[in-house]
Amino acid sequence: MKRVSFDTIADEYDETRELPEDAMNKVLDALCEEMPQGSSTLDIGSGTARFALRLSRRGFSVVGIDISEEMLGISGRKGFDRLVRADSSFLPFRDAAFDFALVVHVLHLLEDWVVTVAEIRRVLRDSLMSVVIENEAKWFGESYHDLLREHGYDKDHPGIGEKGLAERVKPRLVKGVASVTHHQTADRVMDRLDERCFSSQWEVPEELHRAVITEMREKYSGEEFENCYDVLVYVWDVGQLDELVTEAR
Repeated sequence: MKRVSFDTIADEYDETRELPEDAMNKVLDALCEEMPQGSSTLDIGSGTARFALRLSRRGFSVVGIDISEEMLGISGRKGFDRLVRADSSFLPFRDAAFDFALVVHVLHLLEDWVVTVAEIRRVLRDSLMSVVIENEAKWFGESYHDLLREHGYDKDHPGIGEKGLAERVKPRLVKGVASVTHHQTADRVMDRLDERCFSSQWEVPEELHRAVITEMREKYSGEEFENCYDVLVYVWDVGQLDELVTEAR
């Protein structure tokens, strides 16, 4: 099964995905409210340890897994070293090894996402948690994909995402924790799109990519826009995942 590795954009990952510090603290507060102090937690697709490191500093026993050596390397340089290079569809841990699991911006990348959820269920004792972004207004970067569709290219991620999981299995808890508003320049976002910093761009043919970026720069260069979104925490009790585990088998 093909896997998406973020090796090529590891150095830019935090700058393009990181939440504002006040929003991140509210997310961490909400996650910590769900976990007794000292709980063991598995961060699946831990990336640059943006959650794992902060949770470990708050007193939790966290292990991060990822398939990207570059992302794991950045985690180590940040000072978080409880890391395992592993595929989420085959977690190298015993049954019920962890109290909690965290999965953030991972399931949309996986064609066999149901297998990953089954593996999470196997190693989990208590709850699965996720952090979900919901946009109040359309993000400017979506203009790139709008133009791709106008050119006849409409390929999407193979998985369903954590919001998709919530549509399949209703979480025990859905908690809004922060609303974020910030201004960005169109040129800065277009630079990031030009560099293919987002996984949804990686299979776009180069000629088409160049044509779309050129159209965007001609139309939007010099503009600014407001990006508004809500940040939520989802929690599923471990037993809620049983139906999907049966489907995986």
